[in-house]
Amino acid sequence: MKQYYRIFFLFLIFAVSASAVKIWGEKIANPKVSALATVKNTLELNSNEENNENPIVDQTFVSEISSTGDFSETPTSTLKFSSEGICSEVEFTSRALLVEYLNQNIQVAEINSTRRWPIASITKLITAIAATENIDPNLPITLTDKNLKAEGDTGKFKSSETFKAQDLIKAMLLLSSNDAALALSGSYGQDKFLALMRDKIKDIGMKETNIFEPTGISAKNQSTPRDIIKMMRYLYNYHPEILKITRTPKDTAYEIKTRTRQVFTNINIFAGQSNFIGGKTGFIEDSGENLVSLFNVRGQPVVIVVLGSEDRFKETEQILECI
Repeated sequence: MKQYYRIFFLFLIFAVSASAVKIWGEKIANPKVSALATVKNTLELNSNEENNENPIVDQTFVSEISSTGDFSETPTSTLKFSSEGICSEVEFTSRALLVEYLNQNIQVAEINSTRRWPIASITKLITAIAATENIDPNLPITLTDKNLKAEGDTGKFKSSETFKAQDLIKAMLLLSSNDAALALSGSYGQDKFLALMRDKIKDIGMKETNIFEPTGISAKNQSTPRDIIKMMRYLYNYHPEILKITRTPKDTAYEIKTRTRQVFTNINIFAGQSNFIGGKTGFIEDSGENLVSLFNVRGQPVVIVVLGSEDRFKETEQILECI
C-alpha cells in the first residue's frame, strides 16, 4: 500500500512540474506588453510617418503619458516641468503641449510636442504673415457673398462692404473672422495665396505643417507644437506688428464707402495683460481648444502651445504659475 502511495505522489509531482515548464515557456514566447508601452510604440510609429499632402485627422489621439493609465478620448496627462518644487507635476487635458524660452531654445515642459494636430484658427497667424508680406495694407478689399458664407465668426460684415487690407487683418486676428481671412486671400487669388502660405511655412522650417485653406475651419490644417514655436519665433523677430494686433483688447476700422465705424473686440482673454506679447486662439470640433501664447516672463519671451485642451486658458495660466 505504501508503495502505491509513493508511486502516486511521484506521478503527481511529475505532472505539476510539466505544467509549470509549459506555462513558463509560453510566457517567454508571448511576453505581455503594457497598455502604456503599446500606445507609446503606436505614437512613435505614427510620428515617423511622412508629412503627406492629405493627412488623416487622428480621432483616437491620446497622450503618451497618463497619470491614470486610462487611454480614453479625454485623457489626463502629467506635465513634468524641468524645475523641482510644487509645480514639478501638473495634470492637463491637452493632447499636445510645449513650453519653451523663445530666444534660448530652452524647453520647460512638453507633452507629445512632435505630434501633429488640427490647429484651427491658429492658421490665421500664417494667413496674416502671407497677407502682410504680399498685400498692400491700404488695398481696398470688397467682401462678397462667397466670403460671407464662411463658417464661424463673421465680424458682422455685409456683402459689398469695402475695407482696407490692414483692417481685415485686424478683424481676422481679433475676432478670428473667417470672412476676413477669405476676403484677404481672395483679393490675391485663393490658389496663389495658398501657395504663398505653403511657401512661407517651408521658409520658416515648419516641416510637419500642412495648410489647405486660410481660415482653419478644415481639420486638414495641421501642425505640431514644435512647428508652431518656429512660427512664433518668426513673428517675434520679423513681424512684431502682427503680435501687437493680437494683444490689443479692441481696435476700430471704417468701411471705406460709408465711413461706418466697426469695433473689433479681441476674443483672447489674455489681450491687454501687461505680460502678454501676443498669440492666437483656435477651435473646431476636430481639434478641441487650441491656444498659442507668448508671454514676458522675467524679461524673457516664453511661448506656450496648448493643443486639444478642454480648458486652454486655465491650462495656460497654470503653466505660467509654474514657470
